[in-house]
Amino acid sequence: MNFRKILRKSPLLSFLSLYAFLQIFVMSKDFETDKGKGKKLAQVYCSTCHKVPLPEELDKISWEQYVLPRMKKMMGIDSITQHDDFFEKRYISEIKERGIFLDFSSLPISSWDAIHDYYISEAPVTLNPKDDEESMELSSLFKPIFPSIYSSPPSTSLIRLDGSHILWSDIHTQSTYILDHNFDAIKSIKNPAEGLVDVDHFGKGKIFTFMGSFSPTDDTTGMIYFLDTTSDFKLYPLIYGLRRPVKTQVNDMNQDGKDDIIVAEFGKWLGQLTVFINQGSGSFKKMILSKKPGSVSAEVVDLNNDGLLDIIGLFAQGDEHISVFTQNRDGSFVENRVLEFSPAFGSTGFVVQDFNHDKYLDILYYNGDLADFPISAKPYQGIWIYLNNGKGKFVKNDFLQASGVYQAHVADFDMDGDIDIFCNSFFPNKGKPKVTGLSLFENINGKYQKKSLASEDMGRWLVSDMADLEGDGDMDIIVGNLIMELLGHQDLIQAWVMDGLPFMILKNKTID
Repeated sequence: MNFRKILRKSPLLSFLSLYAFLQIFVMSKDFETDKGKGKKLAQVYCSTCHKVPLPEELDKISWEQYVLPRMKKMMGIDSITQHDDFFEKRYISEIKERGIFLDFSSLPISSWDAIHDYYISEAPVTLNPKDDEESMELSSLFKPIFPSIYSSPPSTSLIRLDGSHILWSDIHTQSTYILDHNFDAIKSIKNPAEGLVDVDHFGKGKIFTFMGSFSPTDDTTGMIYFLDTTSDFKLYPLIYGLRRPVKTQVNDMNQDGKDDIIVAEFGKWLGQLTVFINQGSGSFKKMILSKKPGSVSAEVVDLNNDGLLDIIGLFAQGDEHISVFTQNRDGSFVENRVLEFSPAFGSTGFVVQDFNHDKYLDILYYNGDLADFPISAKPYQGIWIYLNNGKGKFVKNDFLQASGVYQAHVADFDMDGDIDIFCNSFFPNKGKPKVTGLSLFENINGKYQKKSLASEDMGRWLVSDMADLEGDGDMDIIVGNLIMELLGHQDLIQAWVMDGLPFMILKNKTID
C-alpha cells in the first residue's frame, strides 16, 4: 500500500484510518521481535512525509544534534516551545492543517527510541567523499576578468548578463546596478524589499522578485515589482504577500497574449508553487499548483508535445522531489511526481535539456544545500542526469560529484559539438576534502571530465549566469560572490571581505 499517495489525495480525511492501521502494524508481535525494528519503524513513519533517508547520508553528530530532535518535534512526540528558533509558533496551526507536521504523539516512546537508535548506530562518524580535487586539472577554457568595483563585504544576491548590460544586486547597499561592459554604472535602483533573487522579461519591461527575508520564515513579505525600462526605470509593485519567492518564470500559459507569472515560493514550512494568470490592467488570478514547502524552481515546457505548456517544479525542505504539472485543455493542471530524493540531499535546482538527442527533454538535477547541518562535503551532492524514456519516466543516467553546488548551466562551452556542464559551489574552498568553487564538466567522447576554473577559490559563489557577452559566438559565464559567517573558516572570510570582489566574469577563450 502506498501511504504517501493516500495522504497526498486527502491528508486530513485519511490520516486517522492510516494511523490506526500503522499502530496495529507496529505493535504486532512479529514486528516487535524483529531485529530490524528501528529500521522498519523508520520505513513506516518516515515514508508518510518523504522518502526514507538512509543513516549513512549524515554523520552521527548531524543525526543526534540536529535531525532527530527536530523530527521528534515535527512528529508531535516532543513539544514545540515558544522560543524554538527552528519552528515559528504562530504558524503551527496552519502548518498542521496542510498536513506537513503529522501527529504521532501517541507513538510509544520505545518505538521512537528504536528509530533514534537505528540512525545513531548505523550512521558513520564522518562522511568520506572522494578527496580527488587537490590534483584536479585546471581548465584553460576561461579567463577570469575582475570588475573595477570594490564591495566589502561582497554581498551579491543576483548577477545577470542581460544583452549589453550586467545586472548586479548587492545586499549590503540594498541596491541593484545596471552596468555596462566596462563595469560602469548606468543606473542604480534602490531595492524596495530585501533580497533581489530573480529578474525576468515581462511585457515592455522586467519583473524583479524580492524574497522579503533571507532568514527562514513563513512571513508574507516577498514581492514582485515591475521595472519600466522604456522611460523612468522605476519599480512599481505588482504582486504582494509572497512567502520567500526564489524563482519566477514568465510565459503565456493560456495563450491569450498576456504574460503570466509562475512563482516558486520557498517559504519555510508554508511555501508553494503558484501561477498568477494575467487578467490585464495589472491584476492576476492566483492558481496554486502545490502547497508543498521548499519550492525551489520551475521551468515551463511542452513536455508531452500536445501544444499546451506544462510546468516542471522542484521542491526541497524535507519532501524533496520533482513534479510535472501537465496542463489540460481547460487550463487546469495534473501533478505527477517523476523523481524523489532523500530529505538530506539539499536540492538547489535543475535544468531541462535533451542530452541524448532523442527529442525528449531530460532533467539535469543538482543538490548542494549545506545550511541545515555543520558544513561538510557530501558524497551524494552534485550533478544528476535523468533521461526521459518518452513514457513519463526519468531514469538516472549519470552522477557527477560536486559538493555545495548552487547553480549549474549546460552549453557547448568548448564548441566541439557536445554538451558541457558548468557549476558553482557556495562552499568553503579549503579543508579535507578540497571542494572546488567553480567546476567545468567537459564532455569528452560522451564522458564528463571534471576540471577546476582559475580563481575558483576567491569567493563563495552563490549565483551565476551565462551568455555570449561579447557576441563572438561562444558562451561566457559570470559568477556572484556572497560572503557570510562560517564557523571555523574565519581566515577565509577575512580574506574574501578584504578582497571585496562582488563578482567575476569568466571569459570564454574558444573564440578570441
